[in-house]
Amino acid sequence: MDLELLVVGIARGSEDDFNSFYEKTKDGAFAFALVLTGDRILAREAAAESYRRVVSEAKVFDTSMSAKLWHLEMVRNLCMNGMADGEIAKQAESARRENLSRLLTAALYETAEDRGKIIGVRLGVDLSMAETARLLWYNPVSCKGEYNRGIREAAAVCGYKGEDKKSFRELEDIIREDFKQAVPDYLELAKGGRETAFSNINSEMLLAGESDKALPGESREDRQKRMAEKTVSAKRRKVIATVVAVAVLLAAAAVLLTVYFLNNRQSRTGNPDDEDPGIVVEEPQYRTQAECAVLGNKIFYSNYADNGALYVYEITTGKASKVSDVVPRDFSDFSENICYFRNASAGEICSLDAETLEVRTLEAEFTIKSTDSDGNETFETYTAKVQGALPTVSGNDLFFSSKNGVSKYSGGKVTEIFTDNTGNVLRCCMAVIGDSVVFSSGPSAGFNRLILNDAGDYFLYGILDSYVIYDFCVAGTKIAFDDGDGALYLIDLESGKLLPAVKGVLLSGAFCIDHDTIYFYGVDLNLKRGIYSITVEDVQNEKDPVLVMALDGRDDDVSDIYVSGDTLLLYYSNGEKKGAYNELVLIKAGGAAETIFKNKGR
Repeated sequence: MDLELLVVGIARGSEDDFNSFYEKTKDGAFAFALVLTGDRILAREAAAESYRRVVSEAKVFDTSMSAKLWHLEMVRNLCMNGMADGEIAKQAESARRENLSRLLTAALYETAEDRGKIIGVRLGVDLSMAETARLLWYNPVSCKGEYNRGIREAAAVCGYKGEDKKSFRELEDIIREDFKQAVPDYLELAKGGRETAFSNINSEMLLAGESDKALPGESREDRQKRMAEKTVSAKRRKVIATVVAVAVLLAAAAVLLTVYFLNNRQSRTGNPDDEDPGIVVEEPQYRTQAECAVLGNKIFYSNYADNGALYVYEITTGKASKVSDVVPRDFSDFSENICYFRNASAGEICSLDAETLEVRTLEAEFTIKSTDSDGNETFETYTAKVQGALPTVSGNDLFFSSKNGVSKYSGGKVTEIFTDNTGNVLRCCMAVIGDSVVFSSGPSAGFNRLILNDAGDYFLYGILDSYVIYDFCVAGTKIAFDDGDGALYLIDLESGKLLPAVKGVLLSGAFCIDHDTIYFYGVDLNLKRGIYSITVEDVQNEKDPVLVMALDGRDDDVSDIYVSGDTLLLYYSNGEKKGAYNELVLIKAGGAAETIFKNKGR
């Protein structure tokens, strides 16, 4: 069974799936932790702790991502953040490395620069060179060169004389086998019980610097308090708009990191120990969003019955036709006849003309700044395709999530308006509201707002830090968001005030806003299942939502919803990667339901 499906089973509480996931990944998790900590006892504890985080985070795993890399990123973050902790760093100084062969010790700890880490990930974790480079934030070409030099360096230390390719491969196989021999059984520790050294360490990407490490004599609690205060103050720092210097364009995999950490969140409204545990709120994972854009009588969508290709459906004629083989994600609103989306396979921003049906990959002018040994600056300008995610339109400007932060495309040029120097300000959903760019931050929690000042610079300001927010919709200066536990909230952007929650329970993450009216799929206080609506004003006055359409006659859950005028789009998905069921249904006022596309799969 695929690791991705095992994570889905773990989210549902399957112990068998957990055991299978552990057996398939335990060698790589320990090897990676050993590389990063340099101590086999700490490596065992970090690896074990990573499985506890898999259990707690499985409910927000997106199955379109690699479960192997998702898990390894947890191991990496636990180790890196842990090594910034004074207590753990002190333990690592012991460098307990019993049961490691002489060759393995030489390869990991007696090679120059980062070669030991690269060897450990490539052979101990058994990743491709490209995956190794990504996990270690390395240039792939440099990564391969350092790897080859490291292997030869370790061989020389151990007196291994072979130089030809066959000898090189034999040496790799020996190191792989030595890794396997060094891996202990830590299943019981991974399942829980006693605390590990990493129990209180964050598994998100914090990228701690020298100033973040424990001070002499500082306890873990004092350090955590100091870091929390530092994080709050950092959110208010001024970020100057600069011309983006791009040497290597964004890879498609890097885009995925900043986009969707979506779904399969499950919770109950009652006590699970009671006979009636309440309403089960469960969001499926795979292809849970209807990738749609509507303009007039045209619906543009990703047709999962044709590998996700871009199609258009004419409401007046009921006919559908293919526009492009490009797989669209993250549709923006239309500005006149033009909208923008992300090409899912290439990570590039594309434009779509609703009238001509022309799809065009955006190109822009980029500038690289370099400084010579005398301190003289030179600038090189070139044209390249624009790569990023979450495009959002404001007048003639296009904003999007880029590799290093948030960028603006205007007049054929790209300018980076926010640079994330910490690497942990994740972007899951984004919109332009007035002069601000607002994005939700997923596992980092809350909203971030980029505020434009009179000088044309942007300030980063945090809002509502106590909530984990993946998706949101905008009505004026009000933002509606799903808290992941079935509650739908409104927040006033200007005041930062959280308004009363919408009465009722979301059964999935399906909600949207059309003008000042919120639509959602869920149940009311009488537990009647259907599509409900409520105005923003009525939410503030704590009124009840209105039933738009009952759905008690159908077993499938709606995983996404889109409303535009009298057009209602309901997207049904079973959330499965294998045997997927996807259906997009159009309902117009007073009319019968029309299926735009259906991918049976079951």
